Amino acid sequence: MEKRILIDLNDKANWLYESTSPPTPGGTIVEENRVILMPEGEHRLFAFTDAVMHYAEDAYQMSHDHRSGFETFFVDSGSMEFYSQGKVATLKKGDLIHIQPFVTHGMVFNEDTRYRGIFQDWAVIDDFPETYRAKAFDPDASAKIAASGAPASYDFNIHDAKNYVRAEASEIPAVRNPERPLAQYKFDGVTLNQVVGRWETYGVREIWQAKLEKGFSAQWVDFPLLPELFYVTSGKVKFTVYGEEYTAFEDCLVKIPKFAPHSIIAETDAAMYDLGGLSMWELFLADYTAGTHTPEDVKSLKDKYKIQIKSFGGLQK
Repeated sequence: MEKRILIDLNDKANWLYESTSPPTPGGTIVEENRVILMPEGEHRLFAFTDAVMHYAEDAYQMSHDHRSGFETFFVDSGSMEFYSQGKVATLKKGDLIHIQPFVTHGMVFNEDTRYRGIFQDWAVIDDFPETYRAKAFDPDASAKIAASGAPASYDFNIHDAKNYVRAEASEIPAVRNPERPLAQYKFDGVTLNQVVGRWETYGVREIWQAKLEKGFSAQWVDFPLLPELFYVTSGKVKFTVYGEEYTAFEDCLVKIPKFAPHSIIAETDAAMYDLGGLSMWELFLADYTAGTHTPEDVKSLKDKYKIQIKSFGGLQK
């Protein structure tokens, strides 16, 4: 089976499924959603969506919480009002949101806004392939399936947000920005900014932004055991995977399958997110930077925390 490595999010050929929200009473379609990657494995990882959200004068934010699943959204363009835990703030390009179970959240979009999401333990798009097939057979299939009493993808509760207090984005725990990292580590040619901690995902994964300087390179182990997913938000990064070269630019995903030998080099100053997050970078970097280590010590730490890189910034090989 052919594996998609480089995925240009703006290329319609990479959209697996498309859907739109029901129109508002005024007739505006608020959401155009594209499924880019379907979920995989026990924790439904790597599911990725790319949505364009539209301003509607009669749009109403539906503040809600859900009992399962983790959602991490990136505001790629435009702006929105984000409602969460009694507060409302304006979010813009560069902000992201990490939503855990039972955290209230709702959105209203001030203008056309591109809004991208990565998910964990979240089954909402699992039925997309068969739903699409059913709609091709009968355009009214979605409504008929819902009317038949099909179970919801996840349980959720609706909340009234009328009394939410205006706040700065930094005052809402769910709102993140790499300029306000949970942790930061600097090495030659790269700055690592943590935006989601492993303690916020039931211990499954973590999310980091890497700000790369032109010429920075990294080499992974020969046949890494963990799959990975990177999201490039600025600049150009050349990936070499199984000996083939792929240049990722702004608005690209790079999906690395397990066992695939790979390396990177920043062709310009660049920024990208590590969305796979299975390696325990926060614990590794905390231990690594705590003192001087022999090559044997570093290897032991890498094995302990599932670090698959041979060389990375100022780290020893």
